[in-house]
Amino acid sequence: MKTISSRTIAVVLLSAALSWSAPAVRADEQAATWTITPYLWAATFDGTVGLPGGGGDPGDGPGYDFGNFWDDLRLGGAMLNVGWRSGRWSVLGDWTYASVRSTVAAPLDILLSGAEGEVRGHILQAAVGYQLWGHRDAHVEALVGLRFYDLDTTLVLRGNALPDLTLSGSDRWLDALAGIRGEVALGDRWTASALADVGVGGSRPSWQVVAAIRYSLTWGELVGGWRHLDVAHDEDRYLLDAALTGPFVGIRWAVQ
Repeated sequence: MKTISSRTIAVVLLSAALSWSAPAVRADEQAATWTITPYLWAATFDGTVGLPGGGGDPGDGPGYDFGNFWDDLRLGGAMLNVGWRSGRWSVLGDWTYASVRSTVAAPLDILLSGAEGEVRGHILQAAVGYQLWGHRDAHVEALVGLRFYDLDTTLVLRGNALPDLTLSGSDRWLDALAGIRGEVALGDRWTASALADVGVGGSRPSWQVVAAIRYSLTWGELVGGWRHLDVAHDEDRYLLDAALTGPFVGIRWAVQ
């Protein structure tokens, strides 16, 4: 019966360690890659919109809770994501145009039949990522960055005994954000990814979750998923405490 020498065991263990760590080494040496992904976003919002009344404060004006998700879901947004990656470092830039609506019936329909709320405007996000863990076809990275909001809100009160009344307001604010993003290959053509972050500053706070799946083709990738952005902001005669949520589809191109 043959015995295995300590030298043989050492060689086997060293080979296993090198094979495990090899992907991380290749990630460090990987050439820079740019990606660009335009999306269409079918979204609505679920939450509270309030605008100033006679006293100029959202608290003394009308505020309505919206949440008819399936009735109000529509194609009302677009996104453009640009990314750069080199080794363990990455940079993410994201522009979103949102135009989402929701409706609600009035509690007492004698004077008013209901209300329609609309949130419209731009959301810009920039973040820097650093890979925390990577192996073979999967990696996880930490993100830090900023998210800027420039949103207009309109509240239309539909009248029965009273005429329709339209109120509007707008505001801009900035959040610092921190989050995590991960990606895993599910075969030769399929890739799943997820992102989660929390923002504080002008919001109190905001948080976001994005889940997506990609299918690789010869000329690029098809992308589909869901984005949920929860925002709470109450300042300067403006109240928005709502989630902008819905599915998206897009196309992704990568260039080295």
